[in-house]
Amino acid sequence: ASAVAFGRDNRLLIVAGRDGPRDGTIRLWDVQPLEPAPLHVFRGHVGTVVWLATGQQGQLAATACDGDDQSVRLWDVVNK
Repeated sequence: ASAVAFGRDNRLLIVAGRDGPRDGTIRLWDVQPLEPAPLHVFRGHVGTVVWLATGQQGQLAATACDGDDQSVRLWDVVNK
């Protein structure tokens, strides 16, 4: 993973770039189950996510990507 953060109620774990250095996906995980699986996968970046932050309410996540992408994106991690 290139970046991680906790979302709302510290139950959501937001992981960026899990499947290799150029993976631009963002995955949501519920940390409560015994056998966790991704709740949702966001796709949109084409490079490596180098920065990830969540808002105070834990509803939004912001990511930034390097390389050719060089974009910043907002993700609604609650109302996906």
